[in-house]
Amino acid sequence: MDSRVSDALVAIRRIVRAAEFASRDLTRATGLTPSQLIVMQIVARAGEPGAGAIAEAARLSQATVPALLDKLEARGFIVRQKPPPDRRRITVALTEAGRRA
Repeated sequence: MDSRVSDALVAIRRIVRAAEFASRDLTRATGLTPSQLIVMQIVARAGEPGAGAIAEAARLSQATVPALLDKLEARGFIVRQKPPPDRRRITVALTEAGRRA
């Protein structure tokens, strides 16, 4: 195998391992996965986004976001709301516990 390819693969592996360690440290320190933290940051910045906007901003599939929201809601970090004009639409807002986390 070409030396540059081998060096690149070793560098990629180091990056992946560093990301894994950082992810574990984050989960230990906050109790949140990186995906959950990203969702909470998006909600904090965007105000009260919908699930589709969260999925787009976080670059997650639309099928992944409800499971993340379920877990965050169960822990009391977010609330889902149905704004009056269009009750089919659901927005997400941080709770006080979510802001502290």
